[in-house]
Amino acid sequence: MNEPLKLMIGVPAYRGQVHYGHIMQMMSMCSVTFAARGLLSLRGITCPESCSIDWSRNQILHYALKDGSDWVLMCDADTYHTNAADLVRMIEEARIKGAAVVASPVKMRGRAGYNVFTAGDASEKRIVPSDEFAGKVLEVDRIGTACMAVNCGWIRDRWADQPWFVTQHLPGVAPSKVGEDVAFCDGVRSRGGVILADGRFEPRHIGAE
Repeated sequence: MNEPLKLMIGVPAYRGQVHYGHIMQMMSMCSVTFAARGLLSLRGITCPESCSIDWSRNQILHYALKDGSDWVLMCDADTYHTNAADLVRMIEEARIKGAAVVASPVKMRGRAGYNVFTAGDASEKRIVPSDEFAGKVLEVDRIGTACMAVNCGWIRDRWADQPWFVTQHLPGVAPSKVGEDVAFCDGVRSRGGVILADGRFEPRHIGAE
């Protein structure tokens, strides 16, 4: 019998606050863990409290690596999905395909479309239309971290030294930046890692409905 998949969950929780939907998500995850009968080991949850999102994400991944987890699932404080079976299926699909990262596309707040992008510099990146990934698992260049699972084994083997998530501030007339999620995806791809988008389900992003 295979060893159970050891899963850590991380929530970057500014001021310690999360949406009540996370309670439903965790209860669903516990139910799935019980039903899996040794196929899934839920290691715990870590919620670093900081207004620095890249620091929080680095803390979550560091904690999962230190714990010996196989995967870490990051769900932002304003993003959740109450059917945990979809989340487990997403990670299992990525594990089978040997991916470094898998995430579910999430609607962006304040902008049209989902958080899936093509490669290129900040001015070239393009939002990928939802009909390209809806209902399927697709390899992509970049995807946001709102509901993302990272393969800890891949990180140990290919990118052992942190920081993994770094917001890049760009020079120019007006302040602009490359988000820590885009920079992380670029770092994964530059090291030969595969990034998957699981468009078979859609987490809720509060305020983006």
